[in-house]
Parts: sequence; C-alpha cells; structure tokens
Amino acid sequence: MSEIRESKLEKLIKIPDKLAKIVSLHAASGEYMQNMFGEQFAYGQREILLKYCGLDFSTQILGNLQHGIFGNQVPIDFRTPRYLNGRKSSFWVYSKETENLGRSLGYESVTAIGAPWFYLRDSTGLNKDYAQTRNGILVMPAHSTPSAISIATKREKKQRADAFRQITGSQKATVCLHATDYCDPETTDSFIKAGFKVTCMGTSSLIPRWSQAGNRIRSLYTLMNLMTSHVSLLTDDFGTHLFYATDLGMRIGIFPKIRELLKIAYVSEGELDYVDSVQVQNDLTFLKEAMPDSIDQFTDSDKYLTLANQLLGRESVLSPAELLRTLIFRKNIFPISSVQPW
Repeated sequence: MSEIRESKLEKLIKIPDKLAKIVSLHAASGEYMQNMFGEQFAYGQREILLKYCGLDFSTQILGNLQHGIFGNQVPIDFRTPRYLNGRKSSFWVYSKETENLGRSLGYESVTAIGAPWFYLRDSTGLNKDYAQTRNGILVMPAHSTPSAISIATKREKKQRADAFRQITGSQKATVCLHATDYCDPETTDSFIKAGFKVTCMGTSSLIPRWSQAGNRIRSLYTLMNLMTSHVSLLTDDFGTHLFYATDLGMRIGIFPKIRELLKIAYVSEGELDYVDSVQVQNDLTFLKEAMPDSIDQFTDSDKYLTLANQLLGRESVLSPAELLRTLIFRKNIFPISSVQPW
C-alpha cells in the first residue's frame, strides 16, 4: 500500500488541545472520562477502598490515587486533571507528610487517607500475631516494566537467579516476580532452574484498566498471603514491598549488589544503565541511612515499623464513614465485578 500522507487541508484543521479535551469529557460514549484517573486501578487499590466504605464497584473515584511509596528525592507531580464542568480533581496520598508537602507547594486538593494496604489488612483482621505457619524466604527482585524493559541476556538472567540462591542457600524460597518478568520465559526459567518456586502477585497492565480480572483486583491480597506464609523478605531494591513486609513483621534482607545484574532499557529515553541512574543511587542512599541493619544481611523489621507507618500513612487511615465523606466519586461508571479484593 502506498504511503498515506496528511493533506494540506488536514494539516490546517487542528483543534486546540484544551478544546479537544472539553469535547472528549462530554462525549456521549463516556470513554474519555472512564479512562481518567487510571492509577486507582493498580493492585486493586480502588476496590479495597470502595468495599471498605460500602460503595459498589461501578464507582469511579474522581482523582489520583498514590501508586506506592515515592522513591527517595523523587519530585512528586501533584497536578491533577480537571473533569466535568472544569472541576479540579483531588489527589489522595498515603501520608500526612506527603499531604503537607503538596499543600505547601500550592496544591490544596492533596489529602492523606493512608495506604489501601491498611484498609485491606484491617478488614481481614490480620495482625502480626496471626496463627498461620510461616516458613522460608520470599524473594522479590527488582523488576522491569512495560516501559523499562529488560535487555539482559539469558546468561545474565541465570547469573542473577543464582546470586539470589547463594543467599537463600538450601532454605525453602519462593520468588515473586513482577508480571512483566513472570511473562518472560527466560527469567522465569532461570529462577526455576535455580531451585525456586516462582509465582506472581498479579498485574495491573490490563486493557481496559478497570478489567474485572481477579489477578488485578486481588493482587494486594495475594501479596499479603505470600508475606504471611514466609518468615523473611529478600530483595535487592527499594520499593513499597519493603514497608508492607515490615508492617507484617517479616525479617528483611536487602542485597543491593544483585541489582547490578539487572539491565534495563527505557523505551522513551533509549538505553540507560539501571545501576548508575540517579534514582537508583538516591534510593540506595535512603536504604543505607534508614535501614542500615538490613543491608547485606537479614534483620528483624520491628526497628523499622515507625518508618513504615510514617511512609504508608498509618495515622491517616479513616473509618468507613470518614472515608466515604472524603472521597469524591461518580456511581454507575464501570461494570460491577463479582471479584472481591478480599
């Protein structure tokens, strides 16, 4: 087929972005509005909040929802889009510190509600004294994403899996891979051949974002069950999983040198050495300063509980009635799923 080119008339007929957005917001199909605030669907966090405060799953929360713990010194984008009739949307964050930071920068719509993790844990009645037998090590490696892809060779992936096995020794160990890595046969096989049980907590990279798939809606519940069935967490990277594990009283071991074996290329920026990136170094600095006893060894996480509660916003957790009054929402927007977050 011959190349199709844009005509001179088509080049002249351009609609300003703001006007196009206004038209899209009020389109009869409602698709544009459905796709706004897509981050709320990550890990089933939306469904956790809705179930907790008694709203059905057709409800759209009108605002941004914090994805996870922000990296060390990450400049947070507190901007939120406007929706119907030009209303300014909200940004619900985990901690009071993050709320105060946003408001100090002039973003009055930033509100702390605590991490959905706490709403899930409190609703299931789980505490650190649960009776379930704990055994073995849960390994959660640094991971690639759809936009930050792994460019490691098969041999390099094997070296990384073997490095984790050297630390676990003969102990029972389960590797929980990110969905993008779990779907890579070379990565999965490398851990299986190293003697690990390999699993995945689920994925949020679904189309549409509000997919009713259980592996999205129940992903945090799956992670919670994994953590409560293992004694220790072994990782090579900074992430929200460290503070979930701390909240559950797991022993923590962080081995940053293994992370050097993960090679990442950013689709939007071209190839970048993961280890030498500014953010990775900033996160490593944080870990060494805030969690020094967990670097290159395992330690009880109780000493980090205050830090975890601060970052996850334990003090900001609301009652069902308070959360219902705090959220801004529209009903009857999405299909009502029968899959429950717990």
